[in-house]
Parts: sequence; C-alpha cells; structure tokens
Amino acid sequence: MAVETEREHLDPDLERIARANLKELGDIRIDDVLSFIDRGIENMPSYMDLYRRWESQQWLIWIGNRRFGLTACSSTARNA
Repeated sequence: MAVETEREHLDPDLERIARANLKELGDIRIDDVLSFIDRGIENMPSYMDLYRRWESQQWLIWIGNRRFGLTACSSTARNA
C-alpha cells in the first residue's frame, strides 16, 4: 500500500511561482511573488508560541541535567 501525501492545490499563478527557477522569477510580477510569500507567513507560529517552545526546551534540558546529576555547580567545579 503506497503512502500518498496530500499536496495543497495552488492557484495556477501561485503554482507557477512555486515551480519557477531564478531566471523565470524575473518574468513574474512582484505582486504575485509577494502574495505567494504572504501565504507562508500566515502559517508561521506567533512570538508567544516560539517563546513557549523555547521555555519547554529549557525545562527539558534542566530536568535532564538534574536526572543525570549535572548542575551548574558541578559543571563549574569540574571546569575549575
């Protein structure tokens, strides 16, 4: 059984921009390119989402270090 990936169907103009090479992009209207880029910006995470991801990663690192006995004091003592 083959796994099929669902691909977003784009407007023909946007599809042309998505497949264009660098030389072809020179022939495309800048407004069309900007609208193509704006579609990606709408799906970007917010600053708060990015902060929450960063914070959860920091806690995971801290918890992992505590689990294996690594603390700020032990790592500085080791380097001294």
